[in-house]
Parts: sequence; C-alpha cells; structure tokens
Amino acid sequence: MADVLLSPAARTSGKSPDICFGRLSKRLQLSNDLTWAAEETATIEKIKKRPDIFLRQHDSPAVVVENKVSAGFTDGQLEYYGKWLANQNPARNPGAALVLLTHATSPPEDFLDPVAKSPYKIPLRSVCTWMEVYEWLGRQSPTDPVTRHLMQEFCIFLEERNLNGITKGDTAVLATILSHGVVPKIEPLFDMVRNKVQPRLQRLGYRFEPKIDVWDSTGGYAIWDWCYFRPKNPDWYIGWGLTVGGDFFGATLEKSLMAFVHVGPGAEGAPKLPVDVLPLSFKASLRKSGWKFLEDGSCLKVEMASKLASAPSGLTQTFMHWLDQPLDEADELLQRSYALLRSRGTGRSSKPMGKRLRITPAPRGSGRKDINDRHDRHLAERSS
Repeated sequence: MADVLLSPAARTSGKSPDICFGRLSKRLQLSNDLTWAAEETATIEKIKKRPDIFLRQHDSPAVVVENKVSAGFTDGQLEYYGKWLANQNPARNPGAALVLLTHATSPPEDFLDPVAKSPYKIPLRSVCTWMEVYEWLGRQSPTDPVTRHLMQEFCIFLEERNLNGITKGDTAVLATILSHGVVPKIEPLFDMVRNKVQPRLQRLGYRFEPKIDVWDSTGGYAIWDWCYFRPKNPDWYIGWGLTVGGDFFGATLEKSLMAFVHVGPGAEGAPKLPVDVLPLSFKASLRKSGWKFLEDGSCLKVEMASKLASAPSGLTQTFMHWLDQPLDEADELLQRSYALLRSRGTGRSSKPMGKRLRITPAPRGSGRKDINDRHDRHLAERSS
C-alpha cells in the first residue's frame, strides 16, 4: 500500500526524502513482522498524544498516518508526530514516513517543503486522499476470500461516507441538476419559508440563528433550516427541509427525495424527549399523522417530495403549506415534553405551556455542527 500512501506526486522531493523512501521500501519488503495499530500513545517530554494509525516493524514505528476528513489540526499536531517519529528512528535519513490521509482538510502550506530544517523533522512526508485509497482498493484482486470481502466492505463504507469522489452515476445526476437550474432555486425556497415561520415562532420564544448555509447540513444528505426551543436547557430544536432518504437520524427511509420535519435534542448530552410518558392518545394522534418515534429520543415526519410536487403550484408552494401541520404538531410535542420534564424535576404541573402554534411555514437554511455530528454517527454505526 506504500505506493498509494507515498505517491511520488504528493510527497517531499529531494535527495534526503528519496533516500528515506528507498530505505523504507526495503524495510517493508524484507520484514515479516509488520503490524498496523490505531491510536497508540506517542510520548515526547512527558507529553502524550495519539496519532490515528501506526505501521510498526517489531516495536519500531515505520509509518505514522494522521487521518482527517474535514476537521482542522490541533496546534502543532503534525510537527509533534514528525518529531516523535524522528526520535523513534534516529538515523539521519531514516526509513520512516509521516503521512497525512485526508479528504477535504488541506495540509499545512509547508508540509511538503523539502527544507533541511523542517519543523516536521522527518524528511519523508506525503499527502494521500481517501479517494486515492478507494481507487487503489478497487484495483486489488486478493486471492484470499476473507481479505477480498473485507476490502469490499471497506469500499462500501467509503462510498457511504462520500469519500470515493464523484462517480459516473453522480455525474449523471449532477448534469441533470445543473441542466434544470435547480440549485439557484434552493436558497430562495428556504428564505421564503423562514420569512413566514420565523416571526410566529419567535413570538412563541423560539430562537433562530442568523443567516445560515442551507447546504451545510447532515453531510450533504439534506438541505434544511431549524430553530431552537424556548429555554436553552433542554437543548431541543425543530428542523425542516428536504432529504434524499436512506439512513436519516437513525430512521431507514425510502431512498427518494422527501420533505421532513425533525424534532429532538440538538446537541450531544441534551435530554431526550420523554416520549415514553406522553399521553397515549397524543402519541396515537401523532402516529396517525405520520410521525415516527426514533431510538435517539427524537421524532420525524416525512412526505414524498414527488407527491407534493404533483400539485399544480409545484413543490415550493406545496412544501410551504405542507409544513403547517407538522410544525404545529412539533411545537405541541415540545410543549408537552418540556412540561413533563419540569414536572419530573420540580413537581410542577405537567399541563402544556403556552398557546398552540399555528403556522403557514417558511424557513431559510443552515447547518449546525452538533446535529450534523449526530447524523454522521448514525452513518458510521450503520457502516460498522
């Protein structure tokens, strides 16, 4: 696999890195004791860090791989790993390499600079993308059926995480989207929805973020907007938008474009909605209306976009009018849940608070890291 992790086009160049590459290649070819390991401790001057992946020969690290998808680096992260790897391989031009394996995270500007006194200490450094790993795996033909199956499973995992690049099938869909001019219509749709919804929800105490990016949501599986429930504790929210289905917040949906409203905890550690103790008649009415109660303590209601778009007014107007009822139900769900939460904690009445919301929908768009991270975990759990 060294040929993909240490591709000549994306590694440090020059006499010293070339010597290191030759020594590392020989080291890997001759050794029968190579072991991959994850997140082992690397210690320098009593400071402990955990690089993502090691390739060891006996007890000596030969390759350190730092994996990034889109996150940034901690302060001095790669410099620390390079210094540690150099300390473990003290020769002048060691047969060792520091690799950045990335998707959308760019390497530091000086990471591949072939300077003699580099802050990364190890001369041989490279940048490899997950797309290149995916393509390399696709070219392999292992004879061992177990290895072949594991590689196929891993490729599927990369596809589900969108780490395989734009495929031929994606190209056809992208061409259709661009040729029909759909993209410029998305933000105005969510602007219109927010313009109608926001004043009414704010009067009821819901909190909105300022201008947000409708595309910055759930790893590209949805476009949406949302607002937060009155008290900051609990951290609950109502979200609405369009999704392509599949695995969405743990609910398995038909793989088709759908309108949705989602209600639940907005961050890790926020209390779940007390769905289990809501009145049975109320839950029955929500189920009859199309709501799903999910394992993570949230609730989801969807409608096929094709059904909404079949109306004479098209998807825009129908989507806005469709949102009226589920947003009304979502508000009542949060009111009842909060009243129960207060009753459990303080002994106060569990009577729903405030007047019932009635809206003719209208948002704009956004994405919030905590909510997106929760969706990413659902995808990871599904793939593991």
